[in-house]
Amino acid sequence: MCFVVALVLALVLAEISLRARQYVKYGTGRVPGWLHMGEGPIADWHPFLRTVPKAPADWLEVQGNNSAVISINSLGFRSPAISLKKPSGTFRVACVGGSAVYDTRVSMDQTWAVQLQDALQKCFPDRVFEVVNAGIPSRTTADTIVNLALRVLPIDPDVVIVMHGINDQKPNRYPGFKDDYSHWYPPPVRAYVNFWHRIIDRSLLGSHIRYRLLFVLNPARKDNWRGEKLKRYDTVEKAGLNAYRRNIESIIGMCRIHGVEVVIATVGHSLKENADWNPGMGTRNPLVYYHECLTFQGIENAFMEYNRINREVAAEQGCVLVDIERLLPEGKEHYQDDVHFNSKGSRLVAELFAREVPWKEWIRGRKPQMNADGRG
Repeated sequence: MCFVVALVLALVLAEISLRARQYVKYGTGRVPGWLHMGEGPIADWHPFLRTVPKAPADWLEVQGNNSAVISINSLGFRSPAISLKKPSGTFRVACVGGSAVYDTRVSMDQTWAVQLQDALQKCFPDRVFEVVNAGIPSRTTADTIVNLALRVLPIDPDVVIVMHGINDQKPNRYPGFKDDYSHWYPPPVRAYVNFWHRIIDRSLLGSHIRYRLLFVLNPARKDNWRGEKLKRYDTVEKAGLNAYRRNIESIIGMCRIHGVEVVIATVGHSLKENADWNPGMGTRNPLVYYHECLTFQGIENAFMEYNRINREVAAEQGCVLVDIERLLPEGKEHYQDDVHFNSKGSRLVAELFAREVPWKEWIRGRKPQMNADGRG
């Protein structure tokens, strides 16, 4: 009996110590979202998108020394509160894509979407602007087609900014390629696996222990997030590039049929071997870890090819192009890792969108003439 009491007390003290340490380091003692086994605390089940950000909700995102409390509004967007019906006189911009749009591990006021809204409001003080962050981490263009149709177009945006080309690389070389990426998407996680996972998800100590046991029980997880032994390639395949092109063209077509202007952005990156990531997940470069069928050389090839398509489709379709890859300075200065912006990078990205897009013409209801490079 004494042993049981002593064990319980030790676990409680360990839990309190971990939460105190995390509070000192990150300003909150809550369990980070990435440690949860189920999606319950941070996401809502969606029949066509698998999960979407829980509305409304907030939680802690942590990786390495970067952290942010994520707040989601009542409509499921990582933005300040907005109404479903656009108020009269409001110019609404929606941003779609994955975590580079969502701005993972950057606080709300530092996301490039919020900073773009502030920049536009300063430039055009006589108008009201809402820049809605409709990005969802890990999502591909296939997801954005659904996200756009069911969640973004219903809020009646005037402009949609599309930033894709990272997550679509992942299914490119995954075995059994299918155009809709159904060969790659993981099976759905519905709420919690069982009662005990629900309990552990509320314990910082229990979540950390379970997380590390996953790598002990499945050593292959040190090579990729699925824990599968897969062949890696130095280049991407044409079938995946064709699917990506079709999806980007479909996104543009969906917007235009609703009278929405489209901005295409290339994706920025800082492709350099580094150790800037959670040591509990192994030692591989993060992109190599999550792009489970590509070598580092293959990822370099993927960025070249997918951004090439972004530029070509923007020119062919007469869309405004904001070439983040070329306009953002090279190096680590603007990134938390290889692809996610830090606060400085997000600020510069917002400035680029404010500068490169013909906002004045669109606000006045005139369609600007595009140059061959997609700029007004």
